Amino acid sequence: MSEEALAAIEPEAVTEVAETTSEPSDDVKTDVPANDTQEAPAESEPKAEKKELTEEEKYKHGTQKRIDRLTAKLAEQERTARELAERLASYEASKQTDTAPKEEDFETTEEYLKAVGKHEALKEIEKQNAAKAQEEAQKTYAEKMAKRSAEVSAQEAEFRKTTPDYDDATQVLNEYVEMADKQSAGFAVFRDVLMSAPDLPALSYHLGKNPDLMESMLKMEPAQIAWTLIEQAIKLRDAPKDTPKRPSSPPNPSKGSSVSRTEDMMSGRELLKKHKLV
Repeated sequence: MSEEALAAIEPEAVTEVAETTSEPSDDVKTDVPANDTQEAPAESEPKAEKKELTEEEKYKHGTQKRIDRLTAKLAEQERTARELAERLASYEASKQTDTAPKEEDFETTEEYLKAVGKHEALKEIEKQNAAKAQEEAQKTYAEKMAKRSAEVSAQEAEFRKTTPDYDDATQVLNEYVEMADKQSAGFAVFRDVLMSAPDLPALSYHLGKNPDLMESMLKMEPAQIAWTLIEQAIKLRDAPKDTPKRPSSPPNPSKGSSVSRTEDMMSGRELLKKHKLV
């Protein structure tokens, strides 16, 4: 996968030590060899020229970038799902560990009853907030799915015009969907990735035409299912499209010329005129 290069780490600054510049004494002389010459700095090696990518390498590079983007989106969805699951688990744990006030912890009965009343009120508020949040989430999801279903219906109508056996293929897909465990994480991933596919009819048709692929996906882990659907969607999108050929129109007659008519095609008056009888 493509990763951004890590920033180069600059070496720590080294403290310079000042050199003494005192004159050497007469007793100590510095001998300098006569043939001591300073070496010339080594020439830097020329930078390697950037290799031109082939068409196949460009295609693989572009495909990998698209897979990386889709994977990032999927990872974000999984992160959100984990957060929701953790919040739900925390809520369930709080319900199990919830303890009502104990009378022996209070000096007076009045204080105890006040604490019980407050505790019950807080529980009711928490319950109502949770129910409201769940209702809003379900409403938002239902609106989103209704909008997406309308878009898919329009896509399917166009797809059927060029694919007469579309409904037969999707019937095969539906049979495998019925066999899946609707409560599993794998089915949830399959549903969400399929519904978010830009060209859902084409992907559904492809899956229905490949029952072996559908059967293998029933045994896959959720991440494998997501990867498989993403790869199939990219292959379908990048596959060369067959453009229908337009029927060639008959050549137009040259300017100034007219189509010759045989006598069988002429009327009686045209025949008389041709033979100069009128």
